[in-house]
Order: sequence, then C-alpha cells, then structure tokens
Amino acid sequence: MPPSMRIVPLAQWPHTEINEAARLYEVGRQTGYTVGHYHSLKTALIQSYVKNGKECIEPTIEHTVLGDFSQEGDSGSLIYNDDLEVVGLLFAGNERSQLTYFTHIEDVFHDIKAMTGTVDVRVK
Repeated sequence: MPPSMRIVPLAQWPHTEINEAARLYEVGRQTGYTVGHYHSLKTALIQSYVKNGKECIEPTIEHTVLGDFSQEGDSGSLIYNDDLEVVGLLFAGNERSQLTYFTHIEDVFHDIKAMTGTVDVRVK
C-alpha cells in the first residue's frame, strides 16, 4: 500500500477526471495491493430496474484499467488515483484480456441518491 495512505472524504472533493494512462490502485480481497493504468476505452451498459412499479432503463458508462489489476473476488474494491482519492468501484475483470472494469465513483453516488432519495453520500 502506498506510504502515507489517507482517504479523502468523498463529500469534500469535486468530480475527479481520470487522465489517459493514469496510475490507479486497488486493494482487492484476492489480489491485495495492485497497480494498473487507466484506459480511455469506455463501455456502455444498459441497466433496467423497476422503480415505483415502473420499468426504468438507464445507460451507464463504465471505465477500464489495463494490466494484471484484478482477479475474481475483487469486485467491490475501491479504486484510487495517485492523490489517493477514490475514483471508482471495481465490478468486473477479464484475466485473458487483462482489463478491469469499474464505475466512476460519481456515477455510484448518483445512483445511490436516485434509488434511495438521499441527498448526501460519503465514504468514511
């Protein structure tokens, strides 16, 4: 784990853009501490769910990390940038192509707010 690891309260930092080839970090249940590089390849996923008895369809844009970054069992790990800010939530990987997929943390917060009606989401 990087020295002087500090976790920035998410409610206190603005939307974080991720630069092409930026180093990203995660600590997974299976892999432990890993480092990978952001790839600008984005994947569109179409999610459907029922809210108030009505089917809702929502496209999402997912992000990728290149390298031997994750393994089965790492889903749900937080992904950090060089400034140790949380930038995403890991949800899938492909060991053969060495791609890991994650949802940007702002999209995770937006979804939580939309589904629960809360106005504030943070990680402590």
